[in-house]
Amino acid sequence: FAAFYALLALRPQGLALWLPVSVIATGAYLGFIEKAGDEQKRFRLFKRTIGTVVILIGFLIPILGPKDSVVWAVYTPDTLAEAKTSGKPVIMDFYADWCLPCHELDQFTYTNAQVITALDGFERIKVDLTSPDDEQTLDLISRFQIVGVPTILFLDVQGLEIEEARITGYISPEGLLAILNSPEVSGRISGSPQVQSE
Repeated sequence: FAAFYALLALRPQGLALWLPVSVIATGAYLGFIEKAGDEQKRFRLFKRTIGTVVILIGFLIPILGPKDSVVWAVYTPDTLAEAKTSGKPVIMDFYADWCLPCHELDQFTYTNAQVITALDGFERIKVDLTSPDDEQTLDLISRFQIVGVPTILFLDVQGLEIEEARITGYISPEGLLAILNSPEVSGRISGSPQVQSE
């Protein structure tokens, strides 16, 4: 876990490799490094078989994992202004590189096929708050009263926030779809496709 938090702080873009590398390391340790029970031939064979299977699973995770994801535009004042004139509702995802729930959203929620389809009719903007030290970003934080990450908010076609839809923290694909399809929200995002949650 110390290595995980070091990676989160120093090189957050490497978090995608954390799970497969951890699984591979676990398989190698349990199957081939840990010597407990090795004096029993059958148990040693069992340990090495399990260790090999776990290692193979670790290699397969990035291969078999989801490939598609929601495509985002990077926030600038221009992208937000252009989104307002597009005639589409807007989703804004406020995130930071050091934020674990933000990475969970990217890995689990925004790779869900139904979520990708449901957000296709939106202008999708990512706002990086890793180091919110420029005046434009600080103004945006103040304007939308962002108090933490992740925060997800929605703007209707007039550019007004749909306050009932604001999300703070991690949300599952099913939870996000339920919010998008709620009567309070769906009526203000006309023109965007609706996908029923399972």
